[in-house]
Amino acid sequence: MKRLSFLLFIILLSLIPVSAISAQKITPGSTCKVLNQKVVYQSKSYNCIKSGKKLVWNKGVKVETTTSTFEFTSVCQADPYVPKEWAEYQKNISAYGCNPPYRYVKQSLTSQLPTTIQSSRTELLQVSECKLSRSEPWKYHLNNNLILNPNLVVQIVPFATRDYPATSDPRLDWKLYVDYLTSSLSNMTDGPSNYQFRIAPKYYTTTTNLTDYKLSGAVSHGEATGNPSRYKLISDVLAVADSEIDFTGADYIFFFSPLSVSRDVLGNQIAWGQSVTTREKTFRGNSYITSYVNDFKSKYWIQIEPFSFIHEMMHIFGSAEDYYGDINYGGTEVGTGNWGNMSGARMDHLIWDRWNVQMISDDQVRCVSNDKTSINWIKPSTITGAHEKLLMVPITKFEGLVVESIRASGFNYKIPKAQQGAIVYRVNTAQIDEKVVHGDGIYIQCPKNKICRKEPTLGGFRMAEAVLKVGDFVESNGVKITVVESGDFGDVVKVEKVS
Repeated sequence: MKRLSFLLFIILLSLIPVSAISAQKITPGSTCKVLNQKVVYQSKSYNCIKSGKKLVWNKGVKVETTTSTFEFTSVCQADPYVPKEWAEYQKNISAYGCNPPYRYVKQSLTSQLPTTIQSSRTELLQVSECKLSRSEPWKYHLNNNLILNPNLVVQIVPFATRDYPATSDPRLDWKLYVDYLTSSLSNMTDGPSNYQFRIAPKYYTTTTNLTDYKLSGAVSHGEATGNPSRYKLISDVLAVADSEIDFTGADYIFFFSPLSVSRDVLGNQIAWGQSVTTREKTFRGNSYITSYVNDFKSKYWIQIEPFSFIHEMMHIFGSAEDYYGDINYGGTEVGTGNWGNMSGARMDHLIWDRWNVQMISDDQVRCVSNDKTSINWIKPSTITGAHEKLLMVPITKFEGLVVESIRASGFNYKIPKAQQGAIVYRVNTAQIDEKVVHGDGIYIQCPKNKICRKEPTLGGFRMAEAVLKVGDFVESNGVKITVVESGDFGDVVKVEKVS
């Protein structure tokens, strides 16, 4: 009984928000004490950054919240509470399009607690045993700060051309979008973060015409052997910009055009695998080129803007592959269906993806044995706070089972009740890194008592039936995973060896 009371005390203590234990008044530029500390104060999220020799609070990012009890019936449903700055985007979705999330809904962990007592962390495996082996290219990207990470710095180079000149301030032109990128990444990251998108104060004009590069939205940005004109454009822009921009400290370079450029002329382009050298350093990651995201009249306008960046960032930064086990390849396993952002870009990233890019920490992972019974409470993967959100069962050095709790919050705020519960997916890093089949290596596991259809169901969602409710279980790789309790608090999951 004393042990139970102590556990409840620790859990309740963890629910106290930072604002409740800090009486400090926070204003941009005022001093702070802990580098990279993140604090929510008066509806803004502030980061403690270094300015010269001092630690100060940054300007802060508005925290998007909602008190609405509106329940969506499909992830594709239009959002009646769409932020006004994105309302025109939702209005222009075609009749057959799927409305993306336009806001991030921050929700704290409920005060409701499960009645089932979970296994102590002392009974679990070391988290290192759940870190699956990765290929040398992945290790290279990781060791050279080339994958997405909470301290990522992107230098944005605004550019103009003879046929598309610009005299406005790109920092104002692109502010809405840049703020969206920064706040989205910050909101998805549970620990300290300092994502930076530095944008130069003017457009740098080349002596060329943009139309000559032939990089319209018709040109697929996803082709690794894409139009070499994208590399020529980068070279031409840097020829006039490099002498004035300090690239020190940047990890990646983005190139943004004037707002007058149509998607008919320039789509979003990933410049794959070619080094870019400036005076300060050589950039070995992918570069990104784009026109503005609101060209509704163009047939090449991407209907999931601005949310498409949440998907594209994993490609740009080499952090995740696309369409895990694409359904077009047939077979009995069909990847993740539409679960996770990389398979359809309708929801937040899988918690395993977020762990890989340090959006959650090792302390939030419960690593459990595949031959020993354990009880594990996992909190909703998109709830605010550094809670335990990832349950993993290692099978081999390349393979493991991941359990994640899905609820309507974060970028998953449109997940309907029917799809709220736990999902289980098998991860095989050897297949992911080998890339024999595009996006192979992550597979949703269907509960024993259900048929998971690869055809779109429940609002156009593939594999919608894969969610586990109380009593549902999955058997995979000699392991049985059962949901024994469920609620707003997340899911309590029993892991045991198949008898």
